[in-house]
Amino acid sequence: MLDSIESALKNVKKSDVPDSTFFKVDDVLRNLEQRKGGEYMKHGHKKTAVIAAAVAAMLLITTTALAVTNSFGIMDYFSGRVNSGDVLPDAAKIVQDDVPQSAGTSDLATFAVRDAVFDGSDIYIVFTVTPAERDTILLISLDYYPDDPINVLGPLFDGETGTIADYAAAHELKIVKAGIGRSSGSWNGGWNCHMESGGTLVLVADIHYDGDAIDALDLDLSCVLTPMPYSAETERDYPATNLSFTLRNTGHFSTASIAHPVEFTDVGVRIDNITLSASEVSVNVRVEYSVIDQAKYDATEDGLLFEFLCDDYEDLPFGPGQRLPDGPGGSSGIISLDGTNTSFAVEWSLAAMESLPDHLIVRGFNCMSKDRYETHVVDYNN
Repeated sequence: MLDSIESALKNVKKSDVPDSTFFKVDDVLRNLEQRKGGEYMKHGHKKTAVIAAAVAAMLLITTTALAVTNSFGIMDYFSGRVNSGDVLPDAAKIVQDDVPQSAGTSDLATFAVRDAVFDGSDIYIVFTVTPAERDTILLISLDYYPDDPINVLGPLFDGETGTIADYAAAHELKIVKAGIGRSSGSWNGGWNCHMESGGTLVLVADIHYDGDAIDALDLDLSCVLTPMPYSAETERDYPATNLSFTLRNTGHFSTASIAHPVEFTDVGVRIDNITLSASEVSVNVRVEYSVIDQAKYDATEDGLLFEFLCDDYEDLPFGPGQRLPDGPGGSSGIISLDGTNTSFAVEWSLAAMESLPDHLIVRGFNCMSKDRYETHVVDYNN
């Protein structure tokens, strides 16, 4: 699981985003490397903590800094993901720009949802944090500090030198950290910063949803404001407010599942089902598989995952170019279905498709050793 997050982090670094945006991403990569030996998919581990860590990391890496605008929205976010396939033209129709909400307001800033998408599999939200006094407050995300370079705050500061503290001092601004998180902890984690002209802080959440099927998702998020320099007194002076809102589930326009199970004998597993659920922004994939040869499966050292290939994969070298492009959604991580480490599921997203295919080329791979395993063509019932 941690290697999947690491891979996602490294893939994001290939996009057309200023290098300064990824100073904090490098820190996350180092932390994940240190944690691999102790936390990665232990046998018998229920994986709840690992999945929560995955959500936190994905929240960090998917916060965007790809545009400087006063109206940055979900469609801008989708168009900026150059390593993913395009969303469908109808994606704009499922963007919710009239989200019912009770804004989180304090003396320093107001938190709000600008727009969002919830297709039943993934959640995308553009949050804004607007300072009460634009001429006196400089908002930064919880992951940044006054001694960080000012250009980490996004394209608005490209070419600027010095630190955040230097910029704040020169413009007589008070630095205030701002963050959004869910009280239950499943949304807690790092948030990168995208500053718009006028002082509005933009945070983009991109999260895989693995809850129950519902028509609408009610969320109540805590909003934190911490003036710098930090002290326990300032945190008490500005306790968390709440931002409550409801997202409609726009659902999937098409679903499909495999016609029959398929065995991957070299790694000792059988894929029991692969479900595809298509929406206007991505195709959600759920792979369910069972262990049929424990020794061969154990030899993968919990690194086994699966990838879908283009039809001409034999003419291409190993590497991301031969895989079907990923969608913008996050990942569920590897989930134990039976509690005994013999039956698992994993979910992620592929780029949006006008119609689902009648077959897929599926290959096992090892996200730690990078080994590739056998390949099968799997037929689909649409």
